[in-house]
Amino acid sequence: MTFIKWCGGKTQLLNQLSDMFPNFKNIKGYAEPFLGGGSVFFYLEQSGYLRNKPVYLSDINENLINTYKQVRNNINQLILLLKKYQNEHTEEMYYKVRNNFHKKEVNDIERAVQFIYINKTCFNGMWNVNKDGVCNSSIGHKEKHNIFNEKEIRRCSEALSCAQIGVMSYENVVRIPNMKDYWIYLDPPYDNISNGTAKSYVGYNIDRFEIKRDYLLNTFKKLDELGCKVIMSNASTPWIHSQFKDYFIKIVKAARMCAGNPEKRIPVSEVIIANYKLIRKQHSLSDYYTKL
Repeated sequence: MTFIKWCGGKTQLLNQLSDMFPNFKNIKGYAEPFLGGGSVFFYLEQSGYLRNKPVYLSDINENLINTYKQVRNNINQLILLLKKYQNEHTEEMYYKVRNNFHKKEVNDIERAVQFIYINKTCFNGMWNVNKDGVCNSSIGHKEKHNIFNEKEIRRCSEALSCAQIGVMSYENVVRIPNMKDYWIYLDPPYDNISNGTAKSYVGYNIDRFEIKRDYLLNTFKKLDELGCKVIMSNASTPWIHSQFKDYFIKIVKAARMCAGNPEKRIPVSEVIIANYKLIRKQHSLSDYYTKL
């Protein structure tokens, strides 16, 4: 369950990732500082794991976070505008909205609608900004675009009601008060390698994760020291394996869904890294999917 498409989203990995969740009876709260499409959060909330627990959701992308806040706080107004954009969609309209988006000429609710609209009508859902922070995603050429599902986005709104949502660079997650026994999920942009199993996608924000990448290990260590259960998904690269060699690592396969050619969306090796032993549990996501 999610209302946007996000490059690197973990919907395709949930079946494997959920096998490695900790025992939530011992978890007091949850934080996800690389929110993106939010598929892990929505799965946890829909499954009841986060009931009566504090939840902190954040990302460095201001437009993304504004959209989550409007979905949570102003869902009726948002849906009315989404219907309008859905009905009026044309190629001319797409480029007019996209080219003026960075000018911030509308209120926060309509900016959220425009963000969803661009995300759902651009090529392959690839929200991308240039070095000046201006969206430059080209239009997707489908005959018909469904930019939202009312039932699903209302469920997302209800799910988000339990969460504190904010713009934050991921390393500041350690500042959440009383974090002992929290579970933290980290899903950073992946280490870029030119001829191996993974490529990074960092165009979602003007900060392209070149310097911030080096804070990953220190942030992971600090969360461990604070008494958190920490898990991270990342590319299976020599740099990642070297950096996190002192932690538990499992290699998994995940399909990359952002390739323009569907034939190139082949499974690649990724890693799940945790500060607790990763024991595969025997269960499925069937109960979760029946609720969607």
